Amino acid sequence: MVGKVSYSQVGGIRKSINLGREWQETHPEIAILFRGGKTAPEIVRELNLAEEHSITPKTASVAVYKYLKGHDGRFDIPAYEGALPREEVSRMLETNRSLNGRRNGTRGLSEKKGIFGLTKNQKKEAGRKGGLKSTLAKGELHWGAEELNALYRISNELDSRYRSGMYQGKYNHPRIIARLVGEGYPERTKNSVQTKLYAHQRSLERKLDEQNF
Repeated sequence: MVGKVSYSQVGGIRKSINLGREWQETHPEIAILFRGGKTAPEIVRELNLAEEHSITPKTASVAVYKYLKGHDGRFDIPAYEGALPREEVSRMLETNRSLNGRRNGTRGLSEKKGIFGLTKNQKKEAGRKGGLKSTLAKGELHWGAEELNALYRISNELDSRYRSGMYQGKYNHPRIIARLVGEGYPERTKNSVQTKLYAHQRSLERKLDEQNF
């Protein structure tokens, strides 16, 4: 369904939200595993959460994030607190990603994979195109290229802007965020989405200026 959040996407979002609250009662081990350094996808695999509830791994991962951070009351589902304080979740996400990065780096060094398998010139080129990106910013997960492309694609669809009222023509951020969640990406804040879209727009404007120079 172009430009709209489909019924199946909304259903997936609501499923994740409800499961996050349910798992707070039935799966206390999720918090233990998270504090032990496991990422959401790793927790989903270790506990067989996707298979247990007949959902996709992405939906299950979003449910784990809801379990940890809570829900703000959207989608007509009552708000609930996360199993852990948000500050702790943000700190642990950064720590876990850092630990995983070091583990992957050590393995890559021994196996000559990833950046360790590149030539000197290839490393320079990788650095020019972005290098080693930070994994977290202001408590949020790093935006990957695939997620950014999804954001840009969704933002270009007609229903991603308000059609009337005082915000006519402006981005409908709640709809954009819902679409991203519906496609299996983490739930982003309005400010985070605004920042990425603004940076993207400025980049396009600079390219246009260079072409017209």
